[in-house]
Amino acid sequence: MTIRFQAMQRLDLRRVREVMHPGIIQIAPGDDLATIAATLADHAIHCVVVSAVERTTDGEQVTWKVVTALDVMCALDAGDGRVTAAELAPGALVTVQAGESLSAAVGLMAQHGITHLVVMDRGWPVGVLSALDVVRAASAERTG
Repeated sequence: MTIRFQAMQRLDLRRVREVMHPGIIQIAPGDDLATIAATLADHAIHCVVVSAVERTTDGEQVTWKVVTALDVMCALDAGDGRVTAAELAPGALVTVQAGESLSAAVGLMAQHGITHLVVMDRGWPVGVLSALDVVRAASAERTG
């Protein structure tokens, strides 16, 4: 039996902006689990961005967090149907710049144990990079 190995694309030569999904789907911090699940299902996506305005000592600041399909699954498993997006979203948002290399993005995903990064440009979210996007880019069959 012969085993064939596909050539892998060099991720250090590709940029996040080349393979990310442009645009983000936002939900409100107070949205409930059913709303979050419906948003994911309606758009056939695996994460949504929770955006809010927080008051700080320096004034108001826009904040972003991510809720993934896995977060929803964990809440469903716990039987916590009343949880809100703000409660469900983990603390720190992990982001990557649109011009960063895919190899740097892979490192961030591996370091933080996550499968989605919010792509930033000039301080604003402009898209999402998923692990599947990276896998597609790494595949010589899909990109070559």
